[in-house]
Amino acid sequence: MRYLITIAGIMAILSSTSCKKCTTCTFDDPERGKLSSEVCGKGNIYQSGIDTHEDNGWTCNE
Repeated sequence: MRYLITIAGIMAILSSTSCKKCTTCTFDDPERGKLSSEVCGKGNIYQSGIDTHEDNGWTCNE
């Protein structure tokens, strides 16, 4: 019985973790040409990275 509860607990933890996402952000610099940056992360860290790039004039495609 204890074994089944342990397995169920592990399955619940593994199924609730979010996956790491990545997106590419680009910027057309007049001097250096087209620049690109890859933003990867989970949850709020991922969205914050995209927001920072977009606030600075970058275009991000998810």
